[in-house]
Amino acid sequence: MVSTRGLKLKFFEGERVLCYEPDPTKAKVLYDSKVLDIVINKDHRGRKNIEYLIHFQGWNSSWDRCVGEEYVLKDTPENRQLQKDLAEKAQLQLGAYLYRKERKKNRKPGDRASASEDGGSSSSPGRMDTDDGHGITSTSEDDSSTEDEAIYIELTADLRKIIENDYYLIKEKNKLMKLPAEPNIATILESYYRHYATNQICGLTEKSTGRYRTQSINQNSVKPKPEDIQRNLAICREVLDGLRIYFDFTLSDLLLYKQEVGQIAFKQAVSQLDNGDVKME
Repeated sequence: MVSTRGLKLKFFEGERVLCYEPDPTKAKVLYDSKVLDIVINKDHRGRKNIEYLIHFQGWNSSWDRCVGEEYVLKDTPENRQLQKDLAEKAQLQLGAYLYRKERKKNRKPGDRASASEDGGSSSSPGRMDTDDGHGITSTSEDDSSTEDEAIYIELTADLRKIIENDYYLIKEKNKLMKLPAEPNIATILESYYRHYATNQICGLTEKSTGRYRTQSINQNSVKPKPEDIQRNLAICREVLDGLRIYFDFTLSDLLLYKQEVGQIAFKQAVSQLDNGDVKME
């Protein structure tokens, strides 16, 4: 173990802090976090480097990460405001609106015409990129006047029944759900990742519905390469990370009924008190 003598530590073990998303490819946001451990390493020149093992509050321990000091901030009112500002910015980047706008940019003219004939909403067509002919380039005017288009999601009968029951209990009967939910989002995402990883490793990327279908798949299937599995798992983890961030920062604004917002705020405040917040000077 490398000695910490002579090192000035900005944070200590057990301290509640704010931590930036460590993945530079994802939205820059700040998470409620806790320092689990202080890790001291040496670089190739023998100089000591300080890293902190961070646990992100409300998430499974499998998401714990070692990060440098530059990723960690003290839990102060100023940094809380920064957290809020970054969260609002992240919602614009991660929300469905950006997806719709990008989809409009990349949609082919034939697809746009087809959508109009089917009764779907449409916007002003983009300008064809005549330099390389690889797609459609939207003008600045199109960007500034892009209209939201409706997205219709087909719900199963069981899911619709659950949503309608929630609406009735919360809006009509003024009842609240028991928190924390079981299973919560972190558990669902982690369970899906394990399930997906197991199928990838075992080569079971398809599910069959009968004996003869199973035999056909086994005879014609190609054993996946290790590098393909590694790439697929990395993509899966990235998608789940995006969902985790989306749920984390759109919960109060988009995913809750008005009656539930106060309940969540109260639960979060109690959780912080139970975990022992650090008082900053």
